[in-house]
Amino acid sequence: MWIPNREHGYFATAASTLDLSTAVTQQSIPRGPYIQHGDGHKGSQLASASHYSHGPATTRVLAEGEIVNAVYQVGELLGTGGMGQVYEVVDLRSRKRYALKVCHPGVPVEVLEAEVRALAAVVHPGVVRVQGTGSHKGTPFLIMERLYGKTLRAHLQEREAARPAMFGRVYSPFPIGRAIKVLARIADALAVLHERGFVHRDLKPSNIMVTRDDRPVLMDLGVSCESVQAELEHRMAGSPHYIAPEVITASITRDCAPCIDIYALGVIAFEMLTGRRPFEEHDGLDPLHLQLYAIPPRVSEVAVGIPEQLEELIDEMLRKEADARPRSARVVAARLRAIQPNKTTLTLGLPEGSILHKIRHQSACG
Repeated sequence: MWIPNREHGYFATAASTLDLSTAVTQQSIPRGPYIQHGDGHKGSQLASASHYSHGPATTRVLAEGEIVNAVYQVGELLGTGGMGQVYEVVDLRSRKRYALKVCHPGVPVEVLEAEVRALAAVVHPGVVRVQGTGSHKGTPFLIMERLYGKTLRAHLQEREAARPAMFGRVYSPFPIGRAIKVLARIADALAVLHERGFVHRDLKPSNIMVTRDDRPVLMDLGVSCESVQAELEHRMAGSPHYIAPEVITASITRDCAPCIDIYALGVIAFEMLTGRRPFEEHDGLDPLHLQLYAIPPRVSEVAVGIPEQLEELIDEMLRKEADARPRSARVVAARLRAIQPNKTTLTLGLPEGSILHKIRHQSACG
């Protein structure tokens, strides 16, 4: 079992980078010198594919007003990603609004088929519902429920920059009580997905929609697969900053396949509570190297007011070896709900009775 060695700080590899398109073995990457905590290297950050976003230069696959299969009228482009585009459509029979996902030309149809299989197998409020499938002018499409809200990434970006607290730490930019509730609900959705035999494999804030009633919903299951397939497959799927070490080294086992998503959820939890990802201070290094060899700091080393049980759980979720993490998303959800936010530590450094003191005190309850 790989137990983090915090006394020596961060493990790193040599300066060479990994080809994201190729699965590598752990033995093929030479170990380099330790990188001590605080020795961050600034540089260009390796980009990961983001969920749907679009700008004025985006070329639409479907034209506005176009009728798909004589049923759906295409409206607003909700967003575009590396695999395809999502549109708001109106069912001309019922006048209900849905989301239609279509792949970019040249993207293998298997991508959409994988998403359909996973979505059809799961019925849960935390997983986007599939309404139907079809083909339009030879291009397959997927009809899903229309969600109203913002991605978790958008919520994180809208938060104020983490405010300095003391000793180089910050106050959590996301209310701790609310973070626990959102994370527990994500874990609930993952548990159902895993129990149906699937793993998401690309869990990240931009693939989670938070609806207007604060319900997190998993989206973009285009690289999801069955647990047995994850064990046999040697292609690397996921986003570099959220990818589990065993995915990089192609050492996934069927029993531990759900731990891929648990690792990603640990990264998300760290980010919600600190305002940054675990290895962000080393953003000049290849993120895949960091996922393999860097020891993440404890949450309390970055932010104040973090309940000890929450810190311990996140620490376990970010373990390098899959069998050292919680083996079930249901266990993660239960442990999250058992945590009581510490209201006292949320007000450290603030004058008692001040508005900020009251806000921080109340934020424990979300």
